[in-house]
Amino acid sequence: MSAIEKPIFNDPIHLSKYFGKSAEIVGTLAESMKQLREHHATLPQYSLALGAQQSTTNVTPDCQPVLNCTAEVKSAYQTNNWNKIKKLEQDAQKDIQPLYDLIKEKGDDAWVQVKITEVRGKMTHYYFYYAVYSNYGAVYTYCPSVQAATAKEQEDDPKCTFVGKTFYGVYSKTTNIMGIHSYNIDLPTTAVYLVLASMLAKAIIGIIRKGIAFLVSEFPAELTGAAMALGLETICFVIPVGALGTIGCCLVFVVCFIGLAELWNWLNRQYTILARVYNWSSNNDYTIVDQAVDNAVNPGKTKDQNTLNLSVNKMVKPKELVFPPGWDPMVTLDQVVFYQTIVYENDITFMHGCAFGLRIVNAKDTSQGFNYAFQCPAYANNGQHMYNGVSPPKSFLTNAEKYHMSNKTQNITSSNIPMSASMSALSGASDQTYTVNIHINHTSE
Repeated sequence: MSAIEKPIFNDPIHLSKYFGKSAEIVGTLAESMKQLREHHATLPQYSLALGAQQSTTNVTPDCQPVLNCTAEVKSAYQTNNWNKIKKLEQDAQKDIQPLYDLIKEKGDDAWVQVKITEVRGKMTHYYFYYAVYSNYGAVYTYCPSVQAATAKEQEDDPKCTFVGKTFYGVYSKTTNIMGIHSYNIDLPTTAVYLVLASMLAKAIIGIIRKGIAFLVSEFPAELTGAAMALGLETICFVIPVGALGTIGCCLVFVVCFIGLAELWNWLNRQYTILARVYNWSSNNDYTIVDQAVDNAVNPGKTKDQNTLNLSVNKMVKPKELVFPPGWDPMVTLDQVVFYQTIVYENDITFMHGCAFGLRIVNAKDTSQGFNYAFQCPAYANNGQHMYNGVSPPKSFLTNAEKYHMSNKTQNITSSNIPMSASMSALSGASDQTYTVNIHINHTSE
């Protein structure tokens, strides 16, 4: 997008470029929420005034963030081609930032309700979701269906009788990168799937407006507020303690995507480290078990919250991902990778840098894995260190004396699987923001 070209928002002429030939705009989120609220007000199972009781249910991550991209983009990340990666991030920012600015400005009125019509034999099917798009990119929320809770889901959440898996997606047309993640939203009583997409779209507005200063604990409050605005007065959401870490990474994904830097400037912060772990393995899932920090804090989390338990699943085929009906970008995206993002800010900002250490293990055999440590000293070069082992991150961080202060990629092997790590710069980043890319099986084809 050149400096003189401006994005055109929610123009029907661009709709089919993302969502297929049958896509049509049938309203806005604001209009849809008004209609749903009026409908729910007449139903006793949703209205406190009609005698219903409030129930607290869970919202949990169904899937960590995943990138769907081209082979060219995959190669740039696997080879740590930072010039290419930075260009991708800048282009994605130009595509997506205007959409986020529109959402911050207009809220519910920024989202359009999209209807898809599919004819299969003698049957006609209709699907609905919410989107904000331009000629350069799109974001959307989508819930395929609301299903009866399984016995296991009810065991984990006794008030849960129905579950809606609900997706958030973002697509940058210039870079041909699409990101998706999803939540399981538990319900005490059934609701149409459009309600879940509505709740997530409205909650996303609050997260985008807060930027990286959000607190994970605020997300269920945003969802609860969205449910109330829809007339679902009986629903109150919470996040189980064990799901806080992954929810946090999903919300970081919402705010940052692959590089929306404008949204995560903290007042008086001196250094920001964006640590991303990519799993290019087609055979093994991995887990980021825990972390140790030195003068570092994670936005969205309380201090000393060092247990992470973040899954980084093995690669899947694009057809195994759930896209909204009709999804039809102009370029085929045939590379899929799961990843996790952890953001670090220095706690004491005056004359202090920061450091962190991670323990990453094979999900099936937790005795196998590796340690990673990164240090960002005040007014000195950054350094990183990898080790084939699974030591507690605190002891590894304390004893990581062999920091590699070089822009060269560091490589190790763990259980015959190649691992690598690379940082965007040694020092001197214009905004004091540095990215670390940690790759599992970076040589995969």
